Amino acid sequence: MSSSQDFLRALGARSIPGAGGRAYVAYRNRADVRWLLPADPILRGVGLQLYTPQRLRGRLLKRAIATGALRGERVWLDGTTLRELELTLGRCVGQIEPSLAFSLGTEGATQKATAQLIGNDGTVLGYAKIAIGPLANEALDAEWRNLQRAAVAAPRGQVPEPIHVGTWRDAGILLMTPGPALPGPTNLGQAHFDFLSAVHHSTREEREFGSSRMFARLSGAIAQWGHVWPDPWPRRFARALVRLEAELGAVRVPLSFAHRDFAPWNTRWGPAGLYVLDWEMARDGLIPLYDAFHFDAIRAATRNVRLRSEIGYLERLLARLWPDGVDRLRALYLAYLLDVSLLYGEARARAPEAGDERVWSWFGRVIDQYLAASCQCL
Repeated sequence: MSSSQDFLRALGARSIPGAGGRAYVAYRNRADVRWLLPADPILRGVGLQLYTPQRLRGRLLKRAIATGALRGERVWLDGTTLRELELTLGRCVGQIEPSLAFSLGTEGATQKATAQLIGNDGTVLGYAKIAIGPLANEALDAEWRNLQRAAVAAPRGQVPEPIHVGTWRDAGILLMTPGPALPGPTNLGQAHFDFLSAVHHSTREEREFGSSRMFARLSGAIAQWGHVWPDPWPRRFARALVRLEAELGAVRVPLSFAHRDFAPWNTRWGPAGLYVLDWEMARDGLIPLYDAFHFDAIRAATRNVRLRSEIGYLERLLARLWPDGVDRLRALYLAYLLDVSLLYGEARARAPEAGDERVWSWFGRVIDQYLAASCQCL
């Protein structure tokens, strides 16, 4: 399977009722089906926990679905296929036949569907990510490993716990505990930094940045991907790397485990505080403040939100992690910009037809501003 349409076909979705079919309602995001919820209104309401919008437009859309003002498109799933998936997932949580709601994710090389398991009493029993395509299976394997790492690094009760990893037909499955349903705060605050600080201090390893795994990976990027990347990326990356080595290469830096996709839409709020989802891109040996930088930058890149420019705020955060490194704040930000750009650049090189280049281009422009000493991000 390589797209949401493939996943729908695997479930036997059709627009007309047939023998043994089960009724669902499909809701689209632009042209593609994004959510597939049970037709039963009560189950549909529970299934909406899959959708935690950050913006007003999304919250209004969710309300319209919940009240029935937005009816969606009636579809029927093959009953035999659906029951097979229900049994596969249900036996892992002690439920013979849970109901399922689906989020089909966003189109891209690592696209995954998410199945929400709903118990007979209407409670959410877990979430199963279902990999669509070979790159998605790689990402699923990475998340499985990173969740085990996060379970040790993060405060208890603030990350999902893996329940089961396996396969369904040709797709990989990672089943996790459900966590809270309430969206996390949209602005970076004390709860976020308490979480990030705990992860940093529990995985901290100090070394000269020029001999770190992070710098080695950045240094090897041009050799590996420079011939694939379009102009001006090879020259931009090379210039920025020279600057980074000059500013940070000989400095001993406390490196640690980081999420690398730390954003409002990947957090929830619950009894233990901030709850953080989607660990597939996490990595060890990254610079302090990586996730704090990303929380604001990714919103600016995707949501047209202004970058935080409160240098004093970031300096106070850095002082808690690396008191001697406050004057290295800008160099740390450049290291972050290069790493996240490499992340997007690798994805574009591996699957040129998938995804959206606008975010990658945004980071490129910020790097150019940094090199021209006109970056207003810090």
